Amino acid sequence: MQRNALECIGPERILYGTDNPIFYMRGRRQWHGRSYVNRCSYPFHFNKDRESPEVEATYTLYMYEALKALRAACDDLGLERHQIEKLFHGNAARLICPEHDLT
Repeated sequence: MQRNALECIGPERILYGTDNPIFYMRGRRQWHGRSYVNRCSYPFHFNKDRESPEVEATYTLYMYEALKALRAACDDLGLERHQIEKLFHGNAARLICPEHDLT
């Protein structure tokens, strides 16, 4: 999904953000086409189809999974450092304080 957004919208028009506190949970997101299932090691109402304890023990924070996917999308598209910096800081700074455009 990140790659599609980067290709269609461009890194100069995207702001990175997270869905906290969900992103501080340990788990992983499994994509099935355009839909997904959030897996975690806690018996939440949405986590009906649990994985084995061995698999759940390997879960990391959703935050890390999201950053890993974004990094992979940036690498796949060959984005340069200045484009990636826009995603994480420059675009937001430009919106908040346009007279200090860092591009």
